[in-house]
Amino acid sequence: MKIKTQFNINMFSFALILVVIAVSLTLTSQRVKRLNQQEDIAWNIERSTWELSYLSNDYLLHHESQQRLRWEAKYASISEDLARLTPSTPDQRTLIDQIQANQSRLKTVFHDIANILESPDYTQNTADLSASDLAFIQTSWSRLEVQNQNLVFDASLLAHSLRDEIDRSNQTNIWLIFALVCIFGSSLLVNYALVHRRTLRGLADLQAGTRLIGSGRLDYAFKDTRDDEIGELSQAFNWMITNLREITASKADLEREIADRKRAEQALVESQTALKSYAEKLQRSNQELEQFAFVASHDLQEPLRKISVFGDLLGQKLKGKLSGEECDQLERMLNASQRMQGMISDLLELSRVTTQAKPFTQVDLLDTTKLVLSDLEFRLKQVGGKVEVGDLPTIEADPAQMQRLLINLISNSLKYHRDSVPPVVQITGKVASFNSGDMLMLTIKDNGIGFEPQYAERIFQPFARLHSRSKYEGTGMGLAICRKIIERHNGMISANSTLGEGSTFIITMPLRQGR
Repeated sequence: MKIKTQFNINMFSFALILVVIAVSLTLTSQRVKRLNQQEDIAWNIERSTWELSYLSNDYLLHHESQQRLRWEAKYASISEDLARLTPSTPDQRTLIDQIQANQSRLKTVFHDIANILESPDYTQNTADLSASDLAFIQTSWSRLEVQNQNLVFDASLLAHSLRDEIDRSNQTNIWLIFALVCIFGSSLLVNYALVHRRTLRGLADLQAGTRLIGSGRLDYAFKDTRDDEIGELSQAFNWMITNLREITASKADLEREIADRKRAEQALVESQTALKSYAEKLQRSNQELEQFAFVASHDLQEPLRKISVFGDLLGQKLKGKLSGEECDQLERMLNASQRMQGMISDLLELSRVTTQAKPFTQVDLLDTTKLVLSDLEFRLKQVGGKVEVGDLPTIEADPAQMQRLLINLISNSLKYHRDSVPPVVQITGKVASFNSGDMLMLTIKDNGIGFEPQYAERIFQPFARLHSRSKYEGTGMGLAICRKIIERHNGMISANSTLGEGSTFIITMPLRQGR
C-alpha cells in the first residue's frame, strides 16, 4: 500500500471518529437540553399546584370572585404546561395521564363547590346551611386537598423521572465518548507503529545507504521490493547510482569536452574582438568614403562646369557652321554634362546627410510641410495637384533634413502621376507609445502610377530607377537620400504600392532622439 493511500485512510478514519464524537455530543446535548426543559415544566406544574391549593382555600374562606378568576388562570397555566410535555418513556406517559386525570377531577370538584357558594340561596352563616350542604362542602374541601396532593405527588415523580433520564443520558454520553477516545487513541498507536515500521525504518535505510554512496561505494544498491513511495525512492536512488557510475567512468571525456569548450570560448572571444575591430575599421572606412565622395563630388563639379560653359560657347560660335550630326553630338555632350552635374549634386546631398548634419531641435512638422508646399506651389499648379495635410506633431529632428525629406517625397508623388488624373497627396501623422518611448508614424500616400511590390526595397538604393529618363527626369537619388535622413534619425522608411493605384510611404521614427 502506498504511504499516501495509508495516510488518506488514516485521515479519513480520524475524521470519521471526530465526526461521530461531534454528532454524539450534539445529539446528547440536544436531548439533555430538551429533558431539562421538560424537568423545568414538571417542577413548574408542582409549584403551580401548590399555588392552586392556596387559591382554593382562599376562595372557600372568602368566596371572592377575584380569587376564583386567579384560580382559573393558574389552572389554565397548568394545562398549558401539560400540553408542552413530551414523554419519552411509557412511565412518563402514565404519569402525565394521571396528572391530567387528577387535574380534571380537581376542576370538577372546584366547580361543584363554586356553584353552591355562588348560588342565591347560599349564606355565609354555617348555622343556616342544611346538614347535607354542610357535609357536601366539607367533603369537597377534603377532595380538593386530596386532588392537589395527587397532582403535586405525580408532578414530583415526573420531575424525578426526567432527572433520572438526564443522568442516564449524560452517563451514556460519557461512556460513548470514552469508548471513542479509546478507539481514537488505539488508532493513533496503530498508525504510529505502521509509520515507524514502514516509513521511518525505510527512511533510515535510505539514509544509511546515502552515507555509503557519499563515501564512494558506487556499487551499493538499495532494496526496491517495497510497493510504496519508499520503494520508488529506492529505485530512483539506484537509477541515480547507475548514472553516477557512468558519469564517473566518462569523467576524462567530460574533462576533454570542457577543455574543448574553453578553447572554443576563447576562440569565440578572439573572433568577437576581431569582429569588433573590423566593424570599427568598416565604420572609419565608411566615414572616409563619405568624406571622399563629398570632396570628389565637389572637385568634379568644376571640370563639369567648364565643359558645360565651353560647350555653350562653342555652340554659339559655330552656330550655323556645324552639320546636323555635329549639332546633335554637341547637344548630347551638353546634356550628359548636365546629367552628370545633377548626379554629383545628388551624391553631395547624400553625403551631406552625415557630413554636414545639424543638431537636433524641436521641429513643427506642420509648419515645415506648409513651407515645403509654398516652395512647390508652381509645380502643384503645373500638374493640377493637391496636397491634403492632417494634424502633424512637433518632433526632435534636423530641420533642414526634415524639409529635404518632405520635398523629395511630395515631389516624387507629383512627378509619378497618372495621365489625365490630377495627383492627390495625403500626409497624416500618428503618435504611439511604446516601452522605448513615443514613436511617430508619418504616412505619405498618393494616387500616382505606383509600382510592383517586388521593387519596394530597390527604389531606396542610390541611382535606382524604374522608368526611363526620357519619360521621367531625375537621377534616382531622391529616395536614397530620404532613407539616409530617416536612418540618421533612428527611424525606418518603407513603401507599399500597387501598380496603377498609387503608393504609400510609411516613416517610423522616435518623437524624441536619444542623447
